[in-house]
Amino acid sequence: MGRLMRANLHRLKKNRIFWSFAGILICWNFIQTVLEVRTQAGHDAALRFLPQAGALFWFLIPLHLLLALFCGLFVGEEYRDGTIRNKIILGSSRRTIYLANFYTNALVGALLFLAGAGSGILFRVLFSLEIPGEQILLPGIAGMVSCCAAASVYTLPAMLLSKRPVGTAASVLIAAGMLMAGFSLQERLAQPMEQKTYVTENGTVSWETEENPEYVGGDVRAVCEMTCDLLPGGQTAQILYGTLFGSGWNRGIRLAVLLACSLAVSCLCNSMGIFFFWRKDIFP
Repeated sequence: MGRLMRANLHRLKKNRIFWSFAGILICWNFIQTVLEVRTQAGHDAALRFLPQAGALFWFLIPLHLLLALFCGLFVGEEYRDGTIRNKIILGSSRRTIYLANFYTNALVGALLFLAGAGSGILFRVLFSLEIPGEQILLPGIAGMVSCCAAASVYTLPAMLLSKRPVGTAASVLIAAGMLMAGFSLQERLAQPMEQKTYVTENGTVSWETEENPEYVGGDVRAVCEMTCDLLPGGQTAQILYGTLFGSGWNRGIRLAVLLACSLAVSCLCNSMGIFFFWRKDIFP
């Protein structure tokens, strides 16, 4: 394992795609910060000190897509060059090869997250924007671990599909699908239980409260919440909406639950990946 990891890290250090993706996230944060400042310029200066739940973490959307693209390209290069076949011939087990690539991709996910979060904080300091520390630390920990879990999801098709374009496309489509599913679930869960409507009677306008037909409750809500916690895209949506640590939860317990969900996703995807990779025909 150590030899394979050293080889992967050596490749990563010289990988232009990785450094380009880190640069893209830094540029994303710079543009976002400038737009935030321009948006606030026409309003009261006190608005700068209002907490903005997920403003720092909007880079997570391009990060997931870039991470999926990296996983497909990085692993696909090994298939294209025959590196995986050579590793097996030289005595490395398929399980070790799979896990070495996952660990490398998870490291890339963590490094890209740190590049995004670090540059975001730096630009907000330079432009004198509010940085609510209590709304950054715990979501940041959950977000970085979620990116590592997402790497296990994107590594799965990359390792099982030998053709580089196919594996890369599958990883990116999965990333986009998880993000859309996460935001869709978050939109449903954000619906209030009741809604107010205008009622006009004898020329008098009044408000009436009625049940919201879009509200999700009962067992369906519990399933949606669990799915949102398990999906890396779901955790991303909760971070951006500021609902990751909702009312009624102890923040420490809630963080432990989210980390456990990310660990479960990683274990499941890696177990499936190793199982099918072990049976994959690499010697046509």
